[in-house]
Amino acid sequence: HAGGAYALALMLRGKQKEKSFQLFLKLAKNDITEAMHTVGTMYAEGEGCVRDETEAAKWFEKGSKRGDVLSAYSLAVYTCLGKGGIPKDLAEGFRLNSIAAASGMPFALFNVGCHYFSGHGVKQNMKEAAYWWELATEKNLPEAMLNLGKMYAQGLGLKEDREKAIFWYKKAVGEIEGDIDVEKALRELMEKMDQSKETVK
Repeated sequence: HAGGAYALALMLRGKQKEKSFQLFLKLAKNDITEAMHTVGTMYAEGEGCVRDETEAAKWFEKGSKRGDVLSAYSLAVYTCLGKGGIPKDLAEGFRLNSIAAASGMPFALFNVGCHYFSGHGVKQNMKEAAYWWELATEKNLPEAMLNLGKMYAQGLGLKEDREKAIFWYKKAVGEIEGDIDVEKALRELMEKMDQSKETVK
């Protein structure tokens, strides 16, 4: 029974990685969609098998074609980087990230925002970047909070609002305790605000 085999493979993954991999591989070859992403991930990380990014890409592609959003997301990463024998294609990476983002996957939402911000694979659009990063903040993604704070601080795609910038920076610091980059950004923003106040005087 596929359900029982999948549960067994999951249970063994932490203790008997090689056996777990073989079970997942058998399920994936029998067209169990959920197992395809897991096999791809295990190949990508060399978990219970020899690390093989080409095989990882193959299974991510198979899972993606069967509508698995985790596979679509992983394939988007490989496509944007040109990994696993997949030609680098930022437009296709954007399309795949958009599919995963439609399911509400936090990092896919974040990546769609990055595509719009950089103009990689899609026409640059700061308002769209801010929109997608804001959606990602609703999933408590600190990277999106930091970027949204920068957008508010610099007036990119959003009306400049330093109070909102500080709010998002502080929230990001709360989500990533001890992250030097976030704390540095917050200090720089505070200094910028102080300098502006001095200028007003």
